[in-house]
Amino acid sequence: AMTGPVRVRTLRVLFAAHPSARRGAFACSDALLNRIWEVGRHTLLCCSEDTFTDCPTYEQTLWVGDARNESLINYAAHGDLPLTRRCAELTAESLFRSPLPESQVPSAWDAILTAWSYMWIMMVEEHWRWTGDLEYLRAIYPAVRTTLRNTVEQFYDERGLMAIDTWNMFDWAGIDDCHKVVTHNEMFIVDGFARAAYLAEVLGEAEDRAWFEQQRAALIDNINTHLWNEERGAYVDALLEDGSQSPKVSQQVQSLAILYGIAPPERLARIAGCAAAPPEGMTRVGSPFALFFILEALVSQGRHDEVMRIVRKEWGEMIRHGATTFWETFPGYEKDWWTRSYCHAWSSAPVYFLSRYQLGAWWAEPGYAKALVAPVPLDLVWAQGRVPTPRGEIGVFWRFEGEGGGRAFLMDVALPAPTAATVILPVNPAEYPAVEAGGFAAEQKDGRWTIELPAGTAVNIAARRGV
Repeated sequence: AMTGPVRVRTLRVLFAAHPSARRGAFACSDALLNRIWEVGRHTLLCCSEDTFTDCPTYEQTLWVGDARNESLINYAAHGDLPLTRRCAELTAESLFRSPLPESQVPSAWDAILTAWSYMWIMMVEEHWRWTGDLEYLRAIYPAVRTTLRNTVEQFYDERGLMAIDTWNMFDWAGIDDCHKVVTHNEMFIVDGFARAAYLAEVLGEAEDRAWFEQQRAALIDNINTHLWNEERGAYVDALLEDGSQSPKVSQQVQSLAILYGIAPPERLARIAGCAAAPPEGMTRVGSPFALFFILEALVSQGRHDEVMRIVRKEWGEMIRHGATTFWETFPGYEKDWWTRSYCHAWSSAPVYFLSRYQLGAWWAEPGYAKALVAPVPLDLVWAQGRVPTPRGEIGVFWRFEGEGGGRAFLMDVALPAPTAATVILPVNPAEYPAVEAGGFAAEQKDGRWTIELPAGTAVNIAARRGV
């Protein structure tokens, strides 16, 4: 037995993660956003091994829904192609024993988490868009078709809604999801049909495409028939076992109805504010994971200012509490500690949103045959960085310059050799009538200057105010 004090002479921590390169980069005139982007990137790296893992010390598991968001974050931060492809393909293999893609793979636990099955379809389609790899798409497409065929043939009820007795969560927030018919599942399936129809078109599967489109339209009708509550002016969380509507409504479900084009115009007008400011009595988002989809809904409405406000508030709060990796849940869900786990890559959403929208570069055509460079500056004065593609990085630097930062808008764009781009300047041509674009023509479209750049171009662009 030891009888005296112990002196620790050396303490070391060995950091092990997937060897993803730092291909992406982001910096801007707001130091808080810079810190948020970098902490998000580091969080993803901590949760990257031979697959994405939900957290490095807690479960160390490829959770499929998590991996969808993490793939988009990876496309902004690292551009690690083999890692995202492996996650998509491992999930497809689980169909050998389950009617829907399983929630975490590979595993001896054959568990279906319904929403995660359709988030896998998102991941499949988005990986195709990032890579433009037809070989990958042809190989994995049959699993997408099987998933949706099984959905309709094995799990639809007499109302034409998905009814499944399994784990039906989406967010750690108190959504009423302990039922067979859960509204967010129906809405994710609507998105699955839309993405599958697009993939079928790419592959020339005309019969499949027609069936997917027909099923999507029918499911939207059934959602609007059975899951809308006129008195509440919202979509309910679920149907109870006696067929009546759940008394609960949630910010998450209204946001999905916006994002996936489910709400007809009159209903859309009534729920439009719920994504950013849910009314009293409506369940609010509980995790950065679910907030990813709410931010997507706001972007679909062009409400980038609301996205920025939320990013600064919610992720800024974690930074202010000293977070060096982002947390699984927001403070308040757990009673005795800040969060459920302190390093969770599903929470790194701002990496994706800041790179895609504030820096402004993303794919326009599969495989980055063409990119769209269209910054959304909001209150930023400048931003610079890189967005990875399968064949190199897109470099972007933009800034407002002059009196009050508004006399000129300057932008540098550098494209990889195989990538062309459409550049849209975030200034009004009536206020900035003079444009120089390295000899390339600038045309006015939809109230913005638009410039078409050939593949591999590096150009300096300047838009100047009128005198």
